[in-house]
Amino acid sequence: MLVIAVALLALGAGANPETVTLKYLEGKRAPVVLPHQAHVVDYKGPGGATIACRDCHHTLTADDAEVKPCVSCHALPNQPMATHGGVEPPRYAVEKKPGVFDIKTLVAHTQCFEGCHKQLPARQAKALKKCAACHPK
Repeated sequence: MLVIAVALLALGAGANPETVTLKYLEGKRAPVVLPHQAHVVDYKGPGGATIACRDCHHTLTADDAEVKPCVSCHALPNQPMATHGGVEPPRYAVEKKPGVFDIKTLVAHTQCFEGCHKQLPARQAKALKKCAACHPK
């Protein structure tokens, strides 16, 4: 992991934005404003370790000059599917009807909530189980 972080710093990608807004889908929920800098500096993963870039950016390699957005591999509901390295990644989300998405299929829910938030200590996980914790009204 250190190699990736050092390589990104050397490439000028080490300047972490304060926040990142995830607004790929228009629906009834507000976009997520991810406190990126807090994830990088302040927060700890489920095991108490510092969160590494690759913990969230799962395709990141030391050769990457920049972090790719989720939708560079995970097609939105209205886009054609593409293969990456011979593999067809799941869609970013499956739309049940216009503007209504199956939350079990949202890549961000799988990566962020199931992959990390749900595994945090009970007190923290309980607070993050509410939709409004990430999607303000």
